Amino acid sequence: MKPKEVEILKALAPDARVILMDEPTAWLAASEVTKLHDTVRMLKTRGVDIVYISHVLDEIFAVCDTMTIMRDGKVIAESAVADIDRPRVVHLMVGEKLARESARAAHEKRHPCGNGEIRLRAQNLTKHGVFTDISFDLYAGEILCITGLIGSKRTELIRTLFGSDRFDGGALEIEGRPASFSSPAGAIASGIGFVPEDRHREGLMLDMTMTENLAMATLDRFRRGLLLKRRQMTETGKRTISNLSIQPPDGSRPVKLLSGGNQQKVLVGKWLNRAPRILILDEPTVGVDVGAKAEIYTILRRERERGAAILVVSSDLEEVLTIADRIGVMVAGRLVAVHDADKTELHEIVQEVGGAAP
Repeated sequence: MKPKEVEILKALAPDARVILMDEPTAWLAASEVTKLHDTVRMLKTRGVDIVYISHVLDEIFAVCDTMTIMRDGKVIAESAVADIDRPRVVHLMVGEKLARESARAAHEKRHPCGNGEIRLRAQNLTKHGVFTDISFDLYAGEILCITGLIGSKRTELIRTLFGSDRFDGGALEIEGRPASFSSPAGAIASGIGFVPEDRHREGLMLDMTMTENLAMATLDRFRRGLLLKRRQMTETGKRTISNLSIQPPDGSRPVKLLSGGNQQKVLVGKWLNRAPRILILDEPTVGVDVGAKAEIYTILRRERERGAAILVVSSDLEEVLTIADRIGVMVAGRLVAVHDADKTELHEIVQEVGGAAP
């Protein structure tokens, strides 16, 4: 039994009249989510009051009767679920300014191949039993998204690009120079930053402060012998917190006390502080609400405009079509297609994602 399921059972055991559920479906499989929702409906018929906290709108519309929308620690709106539609909910969650920015960005001209400068080139990259003959170019000033089903080996590919795993065949070039990293340290030294999918286990030190986490990838800049330049580290952290609108803006706050969206911004900010020429992100908005998603998209577009080459792996096709300049599709360890985002439609990507590898 999973920890999340145990927590739910503990809440049900004392015959409670009011149950608080905070992101109860996080890390549950689809079948388990359905069972939980059936349980919620059963409890409602027995007169149990449930406060259900979630950033997943499908869940809210499936099981809730009333909705309270909060943003930046304030109640923005309250409504019966039957009296409000999804576009209105999203608008209220992200705010007027961010909604306008997101709508405008979605219709802006895409930047396939960026400024024409190839930052990373993979040629017939192969890892036996994992992926085969992967070839693509990543350009400065573009966002290339690679999507595919679980098992398509997209995550294994980017871990290899970052030096966490080794490839067996083919070639990798960084800014025209051959590269073969024996560890992530080599990739970092070559100007690559990497935002992993699991921020809790691989990306952040949850018991440490925001300031400390933001400095993790740049500690060499704050060292004085065996000591750290704490004041300089704090000032750098303040600037990053402000630039990324991390809430609450208190650098001394432990990261574990932040919302998922703000934790993710800390993780992204950790790497942006290195000003990477290549930034690789694995499922960058998993487990965050729509407001934080929009803010992260804005951050990535801003870095693209500054000339960074950005490679995103995502299984969220709406996300891919929103932020990508080019879209790559992986199936069973092969990169089967790369499209300009403004020349492809959702149904085409869906068909390729669900297809068989050549």
